[in-house]
Amino acid sequence: MRTVAWSDRASWLPLAAATILLAGCSAGSVGGSVETLAKLDGWRDGPGYEGPFAVLEIAYDDDTAAMLWEDNVGAGQAAHDGLAEVDLSRQIVALYSSGESGSCPESVHDIELDDGTVDIMLTVDTGGGDACSGDYNPYRVVIAIDRADVPTRDELAGTEGTVDGNPALEVVVGEYPVT
Repeated sequence: MRTVAWSDRASWLPLAAATILLAGCSAGSVGGSVETLAKLDGWRDGPGYEGPFAVLEIAYDDDTAAMLWEDNVGAGQAAHDGLAEVDLSRQIVALYSSGESGSCPESVHDIELDDGTVDIMLTVDTGGGDACSGDYNPYRVVIAIDRADVPTRDELAGTEGTVDGNPALEVVVGEYPVT
C-alpha cells in the first residue's frame, strides 16, 4: 500500500486530510467509489467550457494531485480531523466541475468506467421537497476515486463521459489541468 500524507510537503495542506467543511456543506464519503474531499463554489479558473454538462479532471500522480489541491482549495482551508490520507496506490484525486440548483445541492456518489465511458452518478438533495429551483450555481468538488473506476493515462484519449448514464449530459474527461 502506497499512502501519501500530504502534510509532508512544505507548502501544501494535507491533501488527503481534506474532508472540508465549506459554506455550511459537510463533505465526506458519500458511498460508491468516490470520497468527497472538498466542495467549492464556481468552476475552476481556466479555460471557458462551452457545451459540456460537466468536466472531470484527473490527477494521476502525487505532484499533480498536490497542484490540483493547491489550485482549488489552497493552503488557507482547515482540514477536518476525520480523514487523514488518500491511498494513492488504489485511488486517484480528481476535480469534478458542474452546476446545481440552489435549493437542491448535488454530490458525486459513484463513478464507473465501462467500455471507454466514464459514468458519473450524482445524488441530489431535494430537502424533502418535490421540486428544485431553476437557478444555476456552478461548483466543483475535489474527490478521491478508486483507480479501477477511471481510465488509465493511456486510455484517456478516447474516453467519453456521461452523468447518470444520460449521453445528453456530456462530461469532458481529461488529465488535470484540462486546457
